[in-house]
Amino acid sequence: MLEFGQLRARDWMTALELITVANQVLFIGLFVAVLWHAVRQPSRASLDTVLLFGSIAAVVLVGRAADWYGVEAPWVAGITIALLNVAPFAMLRLVDDFSGTPRWIQWTGAVALVVVGALAFSALESQPRLVELILLVWFLGVGGYAAYAFATGARRARGITRMNCSNC
Repeated sequence: MLEFGQLRARDWMTALELITVANQVLFIGLFVAVLWHAVRQPSRASLDTVLLFGSIAAVVLVGRAADWYGVEAPWVAGITIALLNVAPFAMLRLVDDFSGTPRWIQWTGAVALVVVGALAFSALESQPRLVELILLVWFLGVGGYAAYAFATGARRARGITRMNCSNC
């Protein structure tokens, strides 16, 4: 029996847990908003935006479901990494939607998506550091390329796009 002042395991939450939950709720809410927009005004850019935020929301939901049900199987980590791996590919597609990219970049991104996704399932347990390194290079490489491509596109833009991106 609990004494006065004792807490049970789930009676409270730390500030870090609160911030984490709030952040996860925001990502899921952002995904819902982007999905709503894509349904109302379908385009390739809106589909790619849904892909980007949907992958992040799916990672959040898979992680929460695994926690709720107490699942700690290796396949959960594989699914999580595979879903998270979609985000850089979606960024490449968004860059192509807004400023265009060479075809080989899109093909390289598609191949990397498949390779990193396969590694998430096949090598995560035996070579976790290698998988982490490949993911880090994939995210930094694509993120850096996307940032550079969007900044270059913003500098070349004219009219209202240039005014909106003047602080980019």
